[in-house]
Amino acid sequence: MFCLVKLSPKLTQKRIKSCKSYKIISINRPLCLLFFCIALYVAYFVDCFIENVYLCQHIVSSMKNKTLAVIVLLVLLCAGRFWGGHDDGNGQASQGVGASACSEAAMSRDSSSGDLLEQKGREGRMLYREGYVVCFDEASKIPYWVAWHLTAEHVDGDVRRSDDFAEDPEVADGPTLADYRGSGWSRGHMCPAGDNRWSRQAMSQSFLLTNMCPQNARLNNGDWKELEEKCRKWAKRYGDIYIVCGPLLYNRRHQTIGKGQVVVPEAFFKVVLCMSEKPKALGFIYKNEDGNRPMGDYVNTIDEVERITGLDFFPALDDDVERAVESKGDIKDWM
Repeated sequence: MFCLVKLSPKLTQKRIKSCKSYKIISINRPLCLLFFCIALYVAYFVDCFIENVYLCQHIVSSMKNKTLAVIVLLVLLCAGRFWGGHDDGNGQASQGVGASACSEAAMSRDSSSGDLLEQKGREGRMLYREGYVVCFDEASKIPYWVAWHLTAEHVDGDVRRSDDFAEDPEVADGPTLADYRGSGWSRGHMCPAGDNRWSRQAMSQSFLLTNMCPQNARLNNGDWKELEEKCRKWAKRYGDIYIVCGPLLYNRRHQTIGKGQVVVPEAFFKVVLCMSEKPKALGFIYKNEDGNRPMGDYVNTIDEVERITGLDFFPALDDDVERAVESKGDIKDWM
């Protein structure tokens, strides 16, 4: 069993490390609770609550009344800002849609059977396919993320592309073909059809709309497609790779398409892990817009993608291996 992704406490930990030390003064309990409420209210609007987690922890730990401490912690959790906005690396606040859902592990099972991944989640709807697994958000009607194990045998399959786009029968109020029709947005695969040529069923399931997001057509047929093709080359070269990808949403009102109001992501992420030879991994961030740039321009470390998405990728790796592969992102190592 191989763990692909889970919610990461690293996001909070990294922000805590960047906080300055605060001197906590002794105040009475009612004032302490009032201070917390005011701080939370202000932090919600200035988007800096995470930066104050360090202060919050010290104040809570200083309370002798444990009941009051529990109340304060509940207030913190209800504020919903522990897993809120993150910097997308371009000075904009963004939120990985997987950051508040599907917290448990994605597990790889027998890679030769096509039953590749298993994942349990809290809020997302888990959809198990022959070639991939989806953690699906029924509110936004796009995946939180999609994960799969790509092997050389899968790449060498001879099943032709089916193009049988279909609504998912397992999701009653999911995205529809009508939502995309005339929208100006492409039906962008998360797990691509080209990765599912080894099985007719896997190929057909790759065209379910729950495996797709509204995607810029030029991105879909250009730089994003180039990355998909490169992943297949890596799978053939190294024997197999692990992939997780999904949409990113900025902290703002999102564009939607169709009567179903399918959310249009502002960007996409993809992480790739190779365990053959010396373990290595790469992360990628693509804005959902036209682009014709070298692949290296999209490269990020896994650590950086984790910071943006709030997810912890490949947590089953030994700690030393995980730190090594996630801190380095050099596409030259893959060429």
